Amino acid sequence: MSPKLQTATYTLCLFLSSPLHAADANVDAEEAIVELHKVRKLTDKGQYKTVRAAFARLFEAKHADVLRRAYGDDYDALTKWLDARPDLKQNFYTALDERYDRLPAALGLFHALWQKWPKELEKHPDLGIAVAVVWDDPRGLYDYTRHQLRTKSTMPAKLVNGPANFQYLIDNEKLTEGRLRYMPWEFLAFIVDHRTPLEERQWAKQYYQTHRASRSWHQDVPYDHDLLKGELNKDTSRQPKLEGHTYTLENIRKYGGVCAHQADFAARVAKSVGVPAVYCSGASAYRGYHAWWMYVQITQASAERLQFTLNSDGRYVGFEKDAFYTGRVTDPQTGRVMLDRDMERRLNLAGRDRIGKRHASLLMRAYPWLVRKQGWDVRQRVAFLDQVLHICPQGDEGWLEFAQLVKEGDLTTDHKTTIRGHVSGALNTFRNYPDFIERILVDLVMVFDPVEQVKLNQQAVTQFEKAGRADLSCSARLRIADALAAQKKYQSAADGLVTTITRFPTEGRYVPKLTLKMQEVCGEYRGGKERLAKLYLDLVPKLAAYYGKEGLSFAKELYKQAMEFYEKNELKRYTTALRAQAGRLGGTP
Repeated sequence: MSPKLQTATYTLCLFLSSPLHAADANVDAEEAIVELHKVRKLTDKGQYKTVRAAFARLFEAKHADVLRRAYGDDYDALTKWLDARPDLKQNFYTALDERYDRLPAALGLFHALWQKWPKELEKHPDLGIAVAVVWDDPRGLYDYTRHQLRTKSTMPAKLVNGPANFQYLIDNEKLTEGRLRYMPWEFLAFIVDHRTPLEERQWAKQYYQTHRASRSWHQDVPYDHDLLKGELNKDTSRQPKLEGHTYTLENIRKYGGVCAHQADFAARVAKSVGVPAVYCSGASAYRGYHAWWMYVQITQASAERLQFTLNSDGRYVGFEKDAFYTGRVTDPQTGRVMLDRDMERRLNLAGRDRIGKRHASLLMRAYPWLVRKQGWDVRQRVAFLDQVLHICPQGDEGWLEFAQLVKEGDLTTDHKTTIRGHVSGALNTFRNYPDFIERILVDLVMVFDPVEQVKLNQQAVTQFEKAGRADLSCSARLRIADALAAQKKYQSAADGLVTTITRFPTEGRYVPKLTLKMQEVCGEYRGGKERLAKLYLDLVPKLAAYYGKEGLSFAKELYKQAMEFYEKNELKRYTTALRAQAGRLGGTP
């Protein structure tokens, strides 16, 4: 080791082992992280514990006053207790994220758990961390009030708070069959994020014992057709069967509800028996929204690694003609809405590459001020981001920041080789997560000329089709059509649009967009308008017949679009033909 490297390492170790006194402790803590970067430890996958210790130290320095207020008279005792348990302390302080967490509340919650259950907190530190990062802000909690109001029922009393969630799980540890011991806080957050009363949880335990092997908890709740018909038709004679009753798990199963209540029931039963679960909703390919639930099934567990699957229940049953490609769920820590596919990817990292996930997250928190302190140019920023991606290839933040550099013009046409390499890397890294490819690809291809945009987007289309993602294929096809039109290759643009429409004719959210895009290009080459006219004539009746009344709004939209196109281009014979087709199907869509 060189003398300079020895000095830097010694200075760093001295800082990490010394007490915090100075008013400029925050600056010193940041400098310690800078030193880690200088000696190449910050982005060394083997140095995670050193990095974690440095960031925990930074948290203490930066929020010293908040810590004192939150811990109150117990500050010295709790600090000493935490210092004696460095893994627990460092995991807690680095789990807290000032971008999302309300630190006084989160620290106060942890303090309360320590006061009442110090031994249990030591045994189950991740459970305590989960309670702190979830219950500090009500936005992250799963709020089922809207489901109760919809059924015109009453909310039960004695709703559970954060510490009561902690106590319930440690009192019922046997129920989790060893899962509680090994689940990291990222998983436990999806268990402790609800207010279900203890009495209902006792009922859920009994239900679980007799129904754990049931094919579908979602479908075990009877469907309340009166509720749905009353809402759709504004028919006051049809009222929810739960009206006037208490909105409990037992009553939901007894009286029923619509898909939202089925999903709510199943998700809260699972949470009540220690299974990470989430309420999920999403739009279908053509007719609106549906709700289902998702849960984590752990098949193998150890201190550092989990084997699990993320399963959906109620997503497709009864909706054979729908395609719920993605759903929306709430992140219990941040309160933000995210895709279920992103939830799956993040939990996958927390289960199988926990250290890499957490290491990369810490680096990205430091990234903005490292850029400022070190005065990094774009080449140095990219180099750092690449090191982050090496540590955790499927982590969001490094990729999103790289895409942002392109979007904001920091990476330009002069950096095409670098960007092209990252596009290829993303297509490979996220082959099982096509939604994330789509999210960053839109920005990454911006710097390329139309010819290469077509090529890169076509690679994505191939991958999306392999994944069975018609929605993403259609989205990329629209970009390809624009890029081809920019080259005045109008017929090629139309050919691609027709191919995608023919391949995915029931993708209701996109087919009208694809046909509108065809309207933009069809007049630019010979026979284009006639081609689109025939496509409408073939497409609208087939879709109306396939979907029937359920898909009427989709067919109506396309029918209206076709008629306006015919009228604008004086294609009267097609207008007559389409009306006749609609008549044979039982009327205008």
